[in-house]
Amino acid sequence: MQDMELQMDYYRNQRPSVGPPSSAAEPSPPSPVANSNWYGYTEPLQPTSSGKSTRGSDDSISLSIPVEEQSYLLEAYLDNIHEGIPIFINSHFLSDCRNLVYSHDLILTIVVITAKLTGYVFTTATFDIDSCIDEILSAGSLEEEMFGNSPSIDQFRKSCLLAFYEFHQFPGRQAWMRIGKLTRMAMWTGLDRLEIIKSKYPSWRTMTERQLEEWRLIWWCIYRLDSYANLSSGTPYLIDETLAYTSLLQEVPGRAPIEDQHDSVHENFLLSSHHNSLWGAISIISSQSREISSFNFHIITTTLLRAAVRAIRVHSLQQQPEVRCLDDIERHLSAVRLSLPTNYLNTRRNAFSNETGPDHHARLVTLFHLNLVQFLLSVINCYRREQDDEWILRWQRVYEACQDLASISEQWNSSHNLRVDPAISMIIFAALIFLDVHKKSASALVWGSHSSIEHSERVLMMQLEQLATIWTLPRLLTRMFAP
Repeated sequence: MQDMELQMDYYRNQRPSVGPPSSAAEPSPPSPVANSNWYGYTEPLQPTSSGKSTRGSDDSISLSIPVEEQSYLLEAYLDNIHEGIPIFINSHFLSDCRNLVYSHDLILTIVVITAKLTGYVFTTATFDIDSCIDEILSAGSLEEEMFGNSPSIDQFRKSCLLAFYEFHQFPGRQAWMRIGKLTRMAMWTGLDRLEIIKSKYPSWRTMTERQLEEWRLIWWCIYRLDSYANLSSGTPYLIDETLAYTSLLQEVPGRAPIEDQHDSVHENFLLSSHHNSLWGAISIISSQSREISSFNFHIITTTLLRAAVRAIRVHSLQQQPEVRCLDDIERHLSAVRLSLPTNYLNTRRNAFSNETGPDHHARLVTLFHLNLVQFLLSVINCYRREQDDEWILRWQRVYEACQDLASISEQWNSSHNLRVDPAISMIIFAALIFLDVHKKSASALVWGSHSSIEHSERVLMMQLEQLATIWTLPRLLTRMFAP
């Protein structure tokens, strides 16, 4: 054991501080090409004679997809899927596609996965889309094994998209391992300490603020993947947010080099500086644009959820657990709720503030997170050995939390199912389990709440079934309640 620890210390000290690859540099405008389409591609994506997926010269998947269909699917990706796994800066994605900023392999992956999730039927292509996605997942896994010390930002983007897709479409150990591998590669590359390496290495120092924001975005997407992958499996998180030194997303649209920016701006957005006072970060985030603040609020509520699950894990492993850590989380949750903007906790769309449908549903996801924290705390508090009347009150809080989760589902619009992270399926599943327990308990008969429980169950189940029309994960969860 001591030898193993010495080896781990050695490798930890050997961890490289690498600069970004050349693909992260500011792209030069492409030269005009005759007969180019809206996105700059002059012909379909490397057509093959058979129309089936094959290996290209760059070891990527090559398919025959007409440029018009590529253009349509890229726009469909931005309108539907991107919000669930935001690996690009939304306002720049389409213009960057026009300027050929992204790798051919990444664009192809986006196009194929978008076609699969949206049910798009190609008019001319003859390949089997399911077989193609299987090959993309296999090829992507092999590429991730051979990343080297300096993977490009497009390689990270593709790996994030594939990990997200596999976790929800093919849930299991392999998908969990893929997220773990991606998380470790991000830390090996230094994405968890961008505010440090940006001032030490020339390749990072010469980047514009927008380019650094793109790397920050990748890091926080991986943070989200690490969060729900390990939450669902009951395993410790790989990322320790208290040690991360990469700021949340900001709004610095200029192209000035990093050395011209003030480090104090980034200090205010460090999650590690606010991990015990997330309400302090909320006041800063609230002043941002809706797109940026929505993403950062998602990170804040995810972090609070991580803290709650970590405290519960410690609590459950101790023979004589201390309840102070759980009380601290509950106080933290209360402070976060009170620091949120006006009407943020409103489950309905805030029409007077011009909140759009997609923005509303992005906010509903964070409300799911907050209510799940309360739900988990209420469940674990039921294990406290107290008088019967105290236990009944704690058991009632579990039911209240389930009702609150159902009230969020009541405002759900199925047209936005693709725009949100389908990991909320696991939250809905947990609420359904405890509603079923409540319905079968004697307390439901005494309180006369049987019909209310059935209504909450029906609402949550219908939302889960809507998500199941797209994703395998909720489809498997619904089968747990099949008669």
